[in-house]
Amino acid sequence: QSGETLHALTEYNDVNIAFACFLGRCGLCKVQVLVGGENLKTLTDIEELFFKGSSEAADERLACQCTPRGFVSVVSQYRYLD
Repeated sequence: QSGETLHALTEYNDVNIAFACFLGRCGLCKVQVLVGGENLKTLTDIEELFFKGSSEAADERLACQCTPRGFVSVVSQYRYLD
């Protein structure tokens, strides 16, 4: 699905990553990019604001905001439990 956020792609592929606000405010969907960071579009304005001053932001993204253009592997600290 071209142009879809990482959040949408996790939903389509039945992957459990926690989400709450979907607006980039809560940070619940923050993921660490393990592989394929070059396949993510640049930080959105919302992500820039969210990660402002964070030293960890280099390999972290908000799944509700970022858009993959190719293969990406991420890990989330939070997951919904079935």
